[in-house]
Amino acid sequence: IDSRIDGIDSRLDGIDSRIDGIDSRLDGIDSRLDDISKQINTNFKIQSGEFSKNSSYDSTGIIKIFPKSSDGNEYASGNLVKIGEILFFSTCRHVIKTLRGLIRTIKLIKLYDGPVLEPEGPIYIFTNANNSYDYALIKINLTAYNNTEELFSRAATISNSSAVLSEIVRGITYRDVNLVYIQGQIVEIEHNYSNIFQTDCGGTHGFSGSGYFDEYGKLKVI
Repeated sequence: IDSRIDGIDSRLDGIDSRIDGIDSRLDGIDSRLDDISKQINTNFKIQSGEFSKNSSYDSTGIIKIFPKSSDGNEYASGNLVKIGEILFFSTCRHVIKTLRGLIRTIKLIKLYDGPVLEPEGPIYIFTNANNSYDYALIKINLTAYNNTEELFSRAATISNSSAVLSEIVRGITYRDVNLVYIQGQIVEIEHNYSNIFQTDCGGTHGFSGSGYFDEYGKLKVI
């Protein structure tokens, strides 16, 4: 009888072991299903443009300049961006530099539904051997804020990859003082100049400096 009981105990131990194995496999399946669910959710956000729209909402801002542009506009757009531990306001070169080469006075930079930004200089304008890019970075004075955590959380990251034809870009931007949503595609790549692209995004007063974001929420073109 003892031998048979020992045999039963052994078989029960085997059953327990197999049940443990099944539980472990079920846990593995649950983990894989969670990963698949997260990936599906991420892909949906990419396809729907949620990352690009969120980044744009957080970082977009309005800039007021003097003197006004040649067409009489005193407002333009841009985005708060971070490069390492430094924050900049990204906009177009012609927003802050006149045709005569003079730097305009910046009267205001303000994030959408957020704080006023305090520029401190320098202003970085990018050129190569042949031409100036219509792009500028205005350094933000971080010492003007008691808490910079919000600013860094709202700042966008600049993409390191080049735009490609048919790539979709999205942006929340200003038309004068009104907020608008723009979506378009990269439709042309300049042959003679690197990093110069053409989109089918519309443009009007106040759009200058608008940042457009890729599907991962990184600043791609302005």
